[in-house]
Amino acid sequence: MTAGFVDIHNHTLPAVDDGAGSIEDSLAMASIAAEDGIETVVLTPHSKDVAESLGSGTFQESVRQLQEAVTAAGVPVRFLVGLENHLEPDLTDKLDTGLALTMNGSSYILVELPFSPILPIFTDYVLSSLRLRGLTPIIAHPERCDALVGDPELLAGMVRLGSLAQVTSTSLTGRFGPEYRKAAETFLERGLVHVIASDGHSHRGPRVPVISDGVEAAARIVGDERALGMAIAVPRAIVEGRPVESELPPTQSAKSRRFWRR
Repeated sequence: MTAGFVDIHNHTLPAVDDGAGSIEDSLAMASIAAEDGIETVVLTPHSKDVAESLGSGTFQESVRQLQEAVTAAGVPVRFLVGLENHLEPDLTDKLDTGLALTMNGSSYILVELPFSPILPIFTDYVLSSLRLRGLTPIIAHPERCDALVGDPELLAGMVRLGSLAQVTSTSLTGRFGPEYRKAAETFLERGLVHVIASDGHSHRGPRVPVISDGVEAAARIVGDERALGMAIAVPRAIVEGRPVESELPPTQSAKSRRFWRR
């Protein structure tokens, strides 16, 4: 398949976090990604795992070694550097020490919120601090964050203030479970999704680095052109550091918000 997908959330780097366990796993994942039409992958291991097991210099070297191995195997996938940055009070400060990274050195940063039903009190502060530094937060898989699922208006507020949101392909297809599929579809319907990524962790099971199925599922809700844009044009602009144009979601009435929470 030839598609030119850009995957901005991916755990193919071996032996770092809960993603690929070995270089063999990484090669298998890269092959799956290439077959699916993914040309560019931003490697985004969890920031805490990189800090504990690698450090910034070793991390960069590990990415280089993986690229060499994948290229030698004849797999046409280009790897870029990023991190899945955990939401923490000092996240902005960690950018200065290399413990947090943007996407390919661009002005976009992938941020993972906790999965809990209540967001930390410092959430707005951290996101606004990132924006004040000229960065655009990308909220990773909001369909897995109970607080956002319980009240989509929370995500809508983040988007109105300048954040983007990335849903996982297998959430849209239902392979991750019906509850994640329903949440991802709701966010799509409300215009709160900007990117579809794989969040690939393995070469088998529901967490494979595949995007095409999610694009197909999204197209049934938002149409082919917009769905493809979420996997090609928008993530490409992100890794190249170009502006991403998006419509602001409409404000939901208090009455409809109460209905959703039931």
